[in-house]
Amino acid sequence: MKKIKIIFMIVLGLSLLLNSVSAATVINVDVEPSEPAPASKITITADISSDKEIDKVYIDIQECKEDMCFLNENVSMLKVNNNYEKEYQLTRDEATYFKYSIAIKFKDGSWYSQAEKTDITLKPSSNNNGTNGGNNDSPGFELIIVISAVLIAMLLFKRKRSR
Repeated sequence: MKKIKIIFMIVLGLSLLLNSVSAATVINVDVEPSEPAPASKITITADISSDKEIDKVYIDIQECKEDMCFLNENVSMLKVNNNYEKEYQLTRDEATYFKYSIAIKFKDGSWYSQAEKTDITLKPSSNNNGTNGGNNDSPGFELIIVISAVLIAMLLFKRKRSR
């Protein structure tokens, strides 16, 4: 009985070892632009080589700010010239980095998922001049209106007082 258990454990160990060696999957990912700005459009390209036939590829993207991450989005990637590609619009202005991982569904029904997410640092946008989104074409214009209103009020007050 003891010999049967030992043989069974050896056969089970060898079958697990052979299964993991034969199904090697390698993923190389490229993000364009390499240093994206917050709330910008990015293109993610995954070059995947595998012994199995790929059915679908998904990318899980999560935008983060310091130690807080926002809801993640799991989107499918399209096959383009033997690679998988996805154009994605980052949505958070306050994000300082995003992280992603790739999941692959094979035609035999099995799955492969990256164990850890890859972090991409976002470069701070330099065009916002302290405003929300940087779309104010005339900085300080509000100040001119406020000063004009104060001067008009002072003139009216002075006239009223002089009468």
